This record gives sequence, structure tokens and C-alpha cells, in this order.
Amino acid sequence: MKTSLITQIFVLILCSSGLFAQEAMVADSLHVKVTGHKKVAGSTLYVALVDADDKEVGQANVAVDGTEEELHFSVAINGTSTVAVRMFQDLDGDEEMGRGAFGIPNEPFGFSNNPEIRFGPPALSKMLVDLKEKDHIHIIMQ
Repeated sequence: MKTSLITQIFVLILCSSGLFAQEAMVADSLHVKVTGHKKVAGSTLYVALVDADDKEVGQANVAVDGTEEELHFSVAINGTSTVAVRMFQDLDGDEEMGRGAFGIPNEPFGFSNNPEIRFGPPALSKMLVDLKEKDHIHIIMQ
């Protein structure tokens, strides 16, 4: 009886400590690989991470030296398990997305999950990344 009680207490302690818990860990940062950007020295990638409610949970400004085929960086994430990434490459240094006729972007841009772009930006639901499943993404600039 005494051994059974000790065993039960031990199992209870292990379960409460998370050793047997099946919860997935959530990444505290997202690792991003970018391709398709313009190789323009002195340009900057402006990166914003938003949660499923479209509230900003992280950001980064990444300098482009003009020689890289791929850009790699990490962005810290503040307290969410699902994010969407939006970015653009500022080629002219004005810190804004350049737009041409009819509001069409004339600077490279990209989104997480590389959704198809039609008439305007993609729906947030098409860009969401579950951080329980992965902590790295690849964005192809358009």
C-alpha cells in the first residue's frame, strides 16, 4: 500500500512537470530565408510579423548588401503561436512601399507561405504560419 501511494505521487509529479505532456513547443523566433530580392546595395527589407488578429508581434529591418543570392535572418516573436509575415524591399530609401500606376507595387514584396497574388494583398488566413509546426520559412519576393 505504501509503495503504491509513493508510485502514484511520483507519477503525479512527473505529469505535472510536463515530462509526459503532449503540448507542442512554440518557437520564440522565426527564421526566414528570402530569395527573389533585388541585389541593390544599400536597400532594406522591412519585415512585419502579425498574429491571427492582424496585430503586430515582431518586426525587422534587414540590410541588403547587393551580393547575396539568399538572405537569412531571425525575428523575435512576442507571445503568439501563429504569425503571418509581410515584407517589402525598399529600393529608393524612402521607407515606404513604392507604388506605380493603379497602386501596383513597384518594389519587391513577399508574404509567408508565398500565396498567389491577384488583385491586392492576400488574405491573412493564407499567410498564417503555425509556430508549433515550424520555426523557419522561405519567402520568394515578387
